[in-house]
Amino acid sequence: MFDIYHYAGGGRNWGDLALIYGMQCGLQNAARGRPLRFINLDLKQAIPIADDTVKLINQGDMLLVGGGGLVMRGDGFSTDSGWQFNISLPNLADIEVPIVVYGIGYNNFPYEDPLSDQVWEHLRIVQNRAALFSVRDQGTKQVLMQHGLKDMDVIPDPATSLPTVDTGLFLGDCSLAVGVNWAGDRQGLRSKGTMEDDIRAFCSLLSGFLETVEGSKAFFIPHVNYDILAYEYFKKCMPGKIENIIDIMPELWPESFARVPLFADVYSKMDLVIGMRGHSLIIPFGQGTPIVGYGQHTKLDFFAAETGAQVIHHAEHSQGYFNSVLQRSMSERRGNDGVRIWAEANEALVAFNRRVVGVLTG
Repeated sequence: MFDIYHYAGGGRNWGDLALIYGMQCGLQNAARGRPLRFINLDLKQAIPIADDTVKLINQGDMLLVGGGGLVMRGDGFSTDSGWQFNISLPNLADIEVPIVVYGIGYNNFPYEDPLSDQVWEHLRIVQNRAALFSVRDQGTKQVLMQHGLKDMDVIPDPATSLPTVDTGLFLGDCSLAVGVNWAGDRQGLRSKGTMEDDIRAFCSLLSGFLETVEGSKAFFIPHVNYDILAYEYFKKCMPGKIENIIDIMPELWPESFARVPLFADVYSKMDLVIGMRGHSLIIPFGQGTPIVGYGQHTKLDFFAAETGAQVIHHAEHSQGYFNSVLQRSMSERRGNDGVRIWAEANEALVAFNRRVVGVLTG
């Protein structure tokens, strides 16, 4: 039995749960029957890895850090490192087991102050200490190397490789199901406008697109409670044209680790997904569903560059442009290139998981 202390996001976000699920399933598969036990450390709690936790970690076999967009400030609190790996340099030096940094991403928001020099110094020291150090896209790699880090592995987010369990989701006589995720938090860091104005502009374009396909309908897919609050604006702007997945399948909420394969299946049932959150693109991409990013966050552009997807940055485009991006995304993702990109990403993830297990087994 190998004990892995896994430092990652907690259970308030479907994206965090999905990537943890994907990581742990992938590593168990790579272990080929050798038992792994994961002890989860929740980075969403305002508690640094201090002396007592270091002692526990050192009784195990590995400290696994990631994945997800950890290269950002603490979630509502300051950290000992300046980014989400909340450990001081003295405590980091006391870690005796191998450290593996797994597919982390740059996650600073478009209207947020730049990260401090402390972050980059800490990341450089972590990389030097780590047995393996990987990021989730080439964009993150470029940012980190611009701040003095060495070359590193690039692997896909493990939420691209989720198993599914059929939900039996019935969408009626809908001819085209468009999944929509809207990030309902950090409005001032995402946009210069108000949320209501931003949603109104988006709904105008989405309604215009739906009118081009008879029998089409939008389905709102929230990832956290903040997103559910944003849906109230959608109901006002698109009455009868959009429905909340929560109202169709209330049994899927609140978010839970055990239901991740069911949540992934919801995305697999869509014909197209337009998303603001990173994992609102990552999860459906892994299910073969066409995707379009919406918003100004860098991580959307980074993921699009990896997958050939497209991102609409503002609602100030013409209806014709909006429609053409959505139509092109559906045709391209279903083609041979989309299948090839996913297959290559999955192969890279499997290979990295084997290397992680190799660190454990020597």
